[in-house]
Amino acid sequence: MAARASVNLRGFLARVAQNKENVHVRHKLDTEIDKYYKTLHNVVIPDCMDLVKEIPGYPQRVKECISHTTPSYYDGWNFSIELMYKTVADEHHQTEKNLEKCRILRALKDMSYAMAGIVDDYADKGEYRHGKKVWASICEGGQEAAIYDSVAVNYLILLMLHRHFRNDPGYSRLLELYNMVPGTAAIGNTLDILDRYNSNYSDDIWKHTVQNKAMNSICTAGGTGLVHVSVFTVLQD
Repeated sequence: MAARASVNLRGFLARVAQNKENVHVRHKLDTEIDKYYKTLHNVVIPDCMDLVKEIPGYPQRVKECISHTTPSYYDGWNFSIELMYKTVADEHHQTEKNLEKCRILRALKDMSYAMAGIVDDYADKGEYRHGKKVWASICEGGQEAAIYDSVAVNYLILLMLHRHFRNDPGYSRLLELYNMVPGTAAIGNTLDILDRYNSNYSDDIWKHTVQNKAMNSICTAGGTGLVHVSVFTVLQD
């Protein structure tokens, strides 16, 4: 059943991406969004600040960057992490500790999307994201510093995974899934930019653009939920 759910999710997200549709509606089962935001602001952001506490003034910049940019899209974007976990995990596995760790994974995934958004806004010369001014337009140091913020926060995400999940089954797979977001998004966005200069751009390249820019990075969320419950057989190498 878990394998079928994973395949169906990937297929659904692929159809959304290739049809250029946007999903804005929060899932009806996402009823504890307040707990997610509590975890983001009371656990994840303070932990990220702690990781750079030796650098004068930098923890506050990290806090402001993450708080302003995360989530960069819509509340329900990363609910698939919790949804997959709650659907597949046995009841005895769904302890408050594991549910909290699930929310940490969701926050970190939202952060990784937000950091990809910072780079995307720079490339597209965007001014607003989700109704707010982009981070580069309000942060000290402007666009140049914002780009490095995105790299730094992606590094902090990996440190957070080490802090909270290094002893869990599937830790190495989590590292792969979180690195996929900036990696595949970069490939897709590069292909997208090249499309502007190449009149002979093929449908095949366009499919690779969509696959890397949207589908591959988005599908890591559902996979993350499965890894948290230690279901590895449904994740293809």
